[in-house]
Amino acid sequence: MNKTACLVVALLLMVSFAASAQQQWNWTEHAYPEDGFRVEFNGPVEVRRMLLDEQAREGITRGTQYMLEEGDHVYLVAASLNKVRLNFTVGVERSFAGLKCGARISDRPVEAGAGRELHGEHCIDGTYEAEVRYLRSGLWFYQVLALYKHRGGDTAAARYFLDSFRVTR
Repeated sequence: MNKTACLVVALLLMVSFAASAQQQWNWTEHAYPEDGFRVEFNGPVEVRRMLLDEQAREGITRGTQYMLEEGDHVYLVAASLNKVRLNFTVGVERSFAGLKCGARISDRPVEAGAGRELHGEHCIDGTYEAEVRYLRSGLWFYQVLALYKHRGGDTAAARYFLDSFRVTR
């Protein structure tokens, strides 16, 4: 390969790496008025209606998951409309227990006491950290989850995602 061709290949590689790094920080606000919230994601969002078993349908009218799964991290919002006022503490504890975290690092109130934020490590298969914000607004229950690798995960991006979430109803 001649010098010019080598230079062109090197420049193309640098541009693709720069574009990849830039895409990582390309946060875009997504508004979901039907579920009463807005949040920023830094990639394509998969929207799925929650599949509810018979027992869950007794207490939940409907639920939707909004998820970005990319490499070693997952950003997710689960919004559910309940038929009756949810026992918030029980909902938070059951949801967080499902992450199978080996250690709970923190548990603090957020949004003037209308929510809780939990941080755990050694979650899922023992290699993830989880930061989860739980909020309630009327009959709505919101779970905002940032899951990332324990070693080398992007905690700043996870924090940005959580902080971008706003209830709009």
